[in-house]
Amino acid sequence: RQLFIVDGKPQGSPSSLTVKYAQGERPSEALQVIGVRTSAVPGSLSFSTSYHFGQDSVGRLILCSHTFAEDSFETTENCSIVVEKGASVEVVLMQNEHNRAAHFLNMDVVVGESGSFKATFISLNGGHIENRINVKLEREGAYCELNGLYLADGTQNVRNIIRMEHLVPGCHSKQLFKGILDNNANSRFSGLIK
Repeated sequence: RQLFIVDGKPQGSPSSLTVKYAQGERPSEALQVIGVRTSAVPGSLSFSTSYHFGQDSVGRLILCSHTFAEDSFETTENCSIVVEKGASVEVVLMQNEHNRAAHFLNMDVVVGESGSFKATFISLNGGHIENRINVKLEREGAYCELNGLYLADGTQNVRNIIRMEHLVPGCHSKQLFKGILDNNANSRFSGLIK
């Protein structure tokens, strides 16, 4: 199943995107959310998305960001993800924008008791990409795994800033980020585990 966010607006809706998985819900297919920027809204844009996974639900998300024009875009995306008790979530996030685009992702994740959140960030292109990922492991048995791969060339910049908070004993997390840089491209990784 696919949903589109065009210039910050979910297709067919004037408000922000909210997706809720009911208790025990286990869709057989991943949900793909494709966000695109067009020349209709040049310059800066901010929008929000929210995903809530009920108790014991299982969900897979593919989140993509693209630009359909060579305009100078600046996009700020605020994404909230809640993983309730026993829920399991896998996310693949793919960023593929042109060299004049800047994309700032602020992702806040809360994982409950025995919940699992796994995310892979793939940054293929973009003038400036900055991913700020804040994870709170709130209950015993909560688990988070973050992986990242970035490819950058020219003068592209890629930033990954991670804050992982283990709020109680008995929760676990893993992180692995790797990249390939060419020419004058640069990357920065900053992480805090509490």
